[in-house]
Amino acid sequence: MVGTKRLSGRGCLGWYVGLAVIGPALAGCGHAAGSATPRHAGSPARMRTGVRTNASSAVPAHADGLPARAAPTTGNAVVAQALRTVARTTRVPLWGPLGLPDRSAQGEYLAVRTAATATAYEVDLQWADAPLPVNSPQLWQPPNTGLANVLGSFGGHAYPRLSAAQAALTQLMGYYWQNPPPVRLHTVVLAAGVAARVWTQSQGRVGLVRWQEDGWRCEVSQVPDLALARTLAGYIAAHPLPAASGVLAVAEAGDGEHTQLAWRRYGTVVYTAGNYHDAVAAVAMAEAMRPYAVIAASASEG
Repeated sequence: MVGTKRLSGRGCLGWYVGLAVIGPALAGCGHAAGSATPRHAGSPARMRTGVRTNASSAVPAHADGLPARAAPTTGNAVVAQALRTVARTTRVPLWGPLGLPDRSAQGEYLAVRTAATATAYEVDLQWADAPLPVNSPQLWQPPNTGLANVLGSFGGHAYPRLSAAQAALTQLMGYYWQNPPPVRLHTVVLAAGVAARVWTQSQGRVGLVRWQEDGWRCEVSQVPDLALARTLAGYIAAHPLPAASGVLAVAEAGDGEHTQLAWRRYGTVVYTAGNYHDAVAAVAMAEAMRPYAVIAASASEG
């Protein structure tokens, strides 16, 4: 698999790159982690108002034809349970996605596995064949195993110094962040006001696309064309991300669009969110990240 890194120990989850940053703090961990706090301290113009607390509210498709965000349904309660679990161990301000997809009508249920230390936590999301408690042993048994069941993960890692947090952010994307291939370089427009550098390989395949958008460094690699990069650029333009700056990397592989986002908050805390199969879903999850108190309140209302 492209850019994968799995932590040692049965309870340490990390399906992919996000745990390159959190992994060292969680090596050899068991289950647990966290504590709550507020959202992006940047410009208020970048903050989404009217936080959804209705777990069943749907999100309509956009008039420009971009993919609609998955409707936040029953995910809040599951995420709240996971954050309550990690809160027993970690001191990191806890954030998680407010809304996640619901497949219960299809017999698939959102399940979570957690890991934590005092300075880091992570929550892995997957689909199970029945409702299961946090860190259920059944998540390691068929039919709940296999990469097809993996949804994604999110987490946070508090660093002792600003310089260490910034270095970790760069290191995180090193698992996906590709050195430009030795092929033809040109510039294209992905969306209104968004230009990208494109490295094209032989036979027209796109080796690498890089661009800056709303303070975020973005990269898509190993794709057949520019379609995914254009979709992401348009989606980001319409959906504020959870910080004034960060990094987004996508590496396309045979089993999906391995996607990770990372950003820094509270000076020295690096947060991550990602999806193993779907790049747009990864961006939507990062956009939906909220402090634990908001998630807990929403879960109690649902």
